[in-house]
Amino acid sequence: MKDLYLVSLQSLGVSFQVLIYSVERVNLANPAGPPPVTVSPRRPLERWLNNPAWIDGGLNPPHFYITLAEINAALVAAGRPAQAQSQPSANQLPAPTGFGNKQLKCTNKCNRYTFCCRTSIFLTFVTGRLTSVTMHFDEIVPGATRMSKAKVKKIAETKTDCIDFDNMSRVQVVQRILEFHGLKDKYEASPVRGPEFKLWYSQSPGGKIGAPTISTDHDYDVLIAALRRKPASCAVGISFDLDNISAFRVRAKRALALEEEDLMGPGGELLHGDKVPRLDQYNETQKLHGTFTLRIKEEHTCQQHLGENGSIGHCYVTSVGRHIGLNMRRLSMWAAACAAGEATKYHPPNIAEFDGAQNGSTTSTRPRGRGGPSSKFVAAPSPSDAAMSVITAFFEAQAKASTARRATSPIERIVLPAASEQSRAKRIVAFPLPTPAAELQRFLEDFRRLKGIDVLSSCAALATAAIRPGLLTYLSLTRLMELTGLLEGQALLMQVFGREWSASLEHQRTVDVFN
Repeated sequence: MKDLYLVSLQSLGVSFQVLIYSVERVNLANPAGPPPVTVSPRRPLERWLNNPAWIDGGLNPPHFYITLAEINAALVAAGRPAQAQSQPSANQLPAPTGFGNKQLKCTNKCNRYTFCCRTSIFLTFVTGRLTSVTMHFDEIVPGATRMSKAKVKKIAETKTDCIDFDNMSRVQVVQRILEFHGLKDKYEASPVRGPEFKLWYSQSPGGKIGAPTISTDHDYDVLIAALRRKPASCAVGISFDLDNISAFRVRAKRALALEEEDLMGPGGELLHGDKVPRLDQYNETQKLHGTFTLRIKEEHTCQQHLGENGSIGHCYVTSVGRHIGLNMRRLSMWAAACAAGEATKYHPPNIAEFDGAQNGSTTSTRPRGRGGPSSKFVAAPSPSDAAMSVITAFFEAQAKASTARRATSPIERIVLPAASEQSRAKRIVAFPLPTPAAELQRFLEDFRRLKGIDVLSSCAALATAAIRPGLLTYLSLTRLMELTGLLEGQALLMQVFGREWSASLEHQRTVDVFN
């Protein structure tokens, strides 16, 4: 058995550590020959008997075997054959000596049942002054609630070690400071100026609060000259801000050519770098949408409209032969609708991205050779346009006649009958404008009834953010999914339904007012 003790001493300007070992214990009853072989009264475990080792860890407490003779004695006692002598015995370290070759004598009274302890002392010298280095950095702390914003908090981390200021330059001290916090390979000090740090010691001018800032070699030499006059037991403190030394960060050089064998994998695929997409960078929802995107692209290929670099393009062809180009935006919306169960890979969802391209409100992809770049579409006059022209001419004629009549005749004031208080009160009671909270509640109830998606629990969150049904179209999908907890396809469906519901509500209000 060996015990380890650590004692730290500091005196006469030298710091050193004393390691004291309590070394092996020697049986003095038979110093000439090996100790007698003893067999443990506890039977070894079956696992140890099948595979003998120096420790039987299955017993409590574990049993240790010092020599091969003890292992063989335990095997024979258990009815197993002894092992061959080729297996080496456990190494027994010799007792370390004291200072030089001097052996410390034992003062204990040893007999057959006691052990003698021989103790040795070794000195390990550590030069330098005990220094505490504090690093200040910003850390983002989440808010107290889920809806509150994150806050930036200043954090301090302190490490302690010895620094030999007498034999180290400013650059070496800076590298030593960065080494305390594991930043030696990430930052590099300038031989002219920076990075800046503050240094103070016991009874220094200004103390810790007014510690001077060291940025050049002159600042360092002046302060270290005053520090040398202090005893070695004088503790030193250093602090620096990680945000102020960002200009000294070591930046790795970018690869000049991506065609090198160590960067390019088989088939010309990039294997190393910052922009290499990896599967573990995407969540389960994005992986599911990617699967549906591949299925949609396999189903809707187009030879008339090629993709990038002459590859096969992708278009959705309507029943009348109209081509709708499948860009990344339309593919992502279609895949999200498929994941939500609102569409299949054969037909796109009923949203503005596809419905507008079919009814002509948005631009669609035209086949090659049909309607060149110089052609201009001119809409044919409709009956409504002709009617508007007639009405406009009629009102212009009436306006001219009224102007001529006012010039020759005195102005007559037309008095309109004022609405009675009873009719005005009846109109206000019959058609009250709902509050935003009531309008949002009604919208969520209709969305659950017509679309089968229940998001009534999100009414409070939407009301807190002042979101009305007519504003859902202008809200990003990420923000809407965060407020409601819906999938991407369900959030798209909610936006479409909100636009239709708001238009229907405004139309109903207009009809009710004029009726």
